[in-house]
Formats: sequence, C-alpha cells, structure tokens
Amino acid sequence: MKPTLKKLLYYIGCNSRISGKELGKKLRMSQQAASYHIKSLEDKKLIKGYTTIIDPIKLGFINVQVGFRLKELKSDKLKKMQQELLSIPEVVICQIGAAGVDFLVEFSSQNLSSFNKTYTEFMGKNYKEIKTLFINPIIVRHKFPRNYLAVKSQVDEIIILGDRDLTPLNSYEQQTLKLLADDPQITLSQIAVTTKQAIKTVASLKKRLEAKKVIRGYDIMINYEELGIQRSILLLELRALEMTPWLVEFSKVHRNIVQLDKIMGKYSLCLTIEGKDPAQILREIREEADVQNYSILRITSVERERYLPLN
Repeated sequence: MKPTLKKLLYYIGCNSRISGKELGKKLRMSQQAASYHIKSLEDKKLIKGYTTIIDPIKLGFINVQVGFRLKELKSDKLKKMQQELLSIPEVVICQIGAAGVDFLVEFSSQNLSSFNKTYTEFMGKNYKEIKTLFINPIIVRHKFPRNYLAVKSQVDEIIILGDRDLTPLNSYEQQTLKLLADDPQITLSQIAVTTKQAIKTVASLKKRLEAKKVIRGYDIMINYEELGIQRSILLLELRALEMTPWLVEFSKVHRNIVQLDKIMGKYSLCLTIEGKDPAQILREIREEADVQNYSILRITSVERERYLPLN
C-alpha cells in the first residue's frame, strides 16, 4: 500500500469528519487534492462507508456478539442470510467470516430479554440453515487507532459500553444524534435545514453530545479485501484473570490491535486485529500470559458498522 494511501486512511479513520483543509495540511497537499483522493477511494469502494462512534450504554442499550455458521456453505445461501441479518434493525455490526465463523454479528438491544426475543425470532425462521456457535454479551469495548497505517503510533483509546449511567438528552440533542448516526458525513447546514435550527445551534448541540461522551468519534468502514489488509478476531480465555489489565495495556500500544472487548461466555476477551497474522500476536501474548483457550476467526468484510439500532 502506498504511503499516501496509508496516511489518508489513518487520518480519516481517526476522524472521518476532518475538514479537507486540515487533511490537506496533514498530508502536505492542497485541500482540493485531499478531497479528490477521498472521492476516488469512495468511487473505488475502498472506503465502504462512515460511522459515528456512539456509546450505546449511555442511551440504554446493551450489545451482544453472536457467531453463526451456515449448515451448508453456498454463495447463494450466504448472500440470502446476509440480507436476512441486515434486515434486522437491532443488528449494528455484521462481519463476514472466512474461517472459524461465517457471520460475526453484533446486536444492540434495550436489555437481554429484548435481545433474546430478536434472536429467537431470527433462529425460528432460519434454524434449518444456520447454527449458533457462541453468544457473548459485551462488557466493555476499547477502540484504538489503526496504528499499523501510521508513521508514528498514537496511544489514544475510546472506551464505550462498560458501567455507565444513562445520559438524558433533550429532543434537539436526540434529533441531532439520530441524523449523525444515520449519516456520519451529514453537514451542519444539512442538519440545520432538517431540524429548522440555526447552524450555530446545531454546532453547539454536536459539541454538547461530544462533551457528554455520547458521541465518541467518527470512523470509516474500509474494504479489507481490496486493500489487502488481513482482519481477524482473536477470542481468548486467560488462566489468570489478573492478567487482563496487562493485556489491555498490551493492546493499547500494539500497532495491529484495533479493538479489545471484554466479553462474557466461553471466552473473556475479544481482540480485533488488522494487518498481521493473529497467530503471531497470540505468541507475543503467550510470552507474558497463560492462555487457557483461544479461537481465531478470519474476517473477509464488514457489511455494517453502526452504534445504534436502526429505527
């Protein structure tokens, strides 16, 4: 991958709402050239979409990760099941697997009872074609920059889910949040027209949502296959739970770990790895921690990534 492309993906991955002027400065090119490069990546589907990172727990949602496998792996059945999953409003993340899992899906529901109802309805219709490999409620999520694309690594992290109090929002904040969740690239002027608010008011509402840590950032969905980036999920169970804080710090500084989830179930940790063989990272972890059990899932594409259920 060319250095300019790496830098471009890195900076817009850190903040996909970055202005063309600011991006041009970081890339040492004109604003017009920076905007052209982004448009080219969108046209080539190398950038598949954009996401507004929202902390769902602050709005009263819990997230549950589910691994599915088709009983008969055929391209037409894979496509049909993908469409079926994407039709479910509570499905906020849908990843397609190449090994270990066919679908890695994340549901966002108001509570476990609500999740169970959605999950049961889905399995009731599709039990002949698909089976469940695991169900992992997510306790807390640590998101890290894609440092493997950067010249110099950052140790910034975004923490969502976890033990958080509900954050009440007024009607104007709710309206602004929904628009940003549905279209992360929407302009402030477009929000102003839709909500019939002044642009200054909209800018203030957006800043308020960020200050309340309801909105945590803005990211991109990239085309891993076309860009030649290997994406994997490493599920871990450590023999000594007191090593978990060490693994969080290890993940924070590792260039290829872009996310760490603490989960409930057979495994207690879920690492998302990009740009490196997960087996190598597993060896690095084993130098310090006793891994009782693990599973490696190979991901080919991310077909949906959002942080709130569709209305």
